[in-house]
Amino acid sequence: MVSILLVDEDPVFLTRATQELSNAGHLVIVVGSARGALKLLQTGEQIALVVTEIFMPDVDGFELIRTLKLTYPTLPIIAVSTGPDAMLFTAQMLGAGRVMRKPIGPGEIGEAVATLLGPV
Repeated sequence: MVSILLVDEDPVFLTRATQELSNAGHLVIVVGSARGALKLLQTGEQIALVVTEIFMPDVDGFELIRTLKLTYPTLPIIAVSTGPDAMLFTAQMLGAGRVMRKPIGPGEIGEAVATLLGPV
């Protein structure tokens, strides 16, 4: 079992992703902001992968991805958004290993996590 950090405010996405990843045997930690994610990581919490929304109220997902890649360069990141393709492309250029457009269908988030983490 590995810990996956979900950074988003969308209750529908969080419920579906948490259920899917928990059913796959992962420990899911949810925070509603980029600042909350960075605070949690600074405590030393062992996180295997981060799933982050790009649009967030305090610090956007782009800045979170940049910070994570500088501080935790090997930490896999999945960026999700309802925004245009250019935003998802930017997230990928900043270091997101996968980008996904919302709404995300059943099984898709688990498949993306499994692809980035490999056998755990």
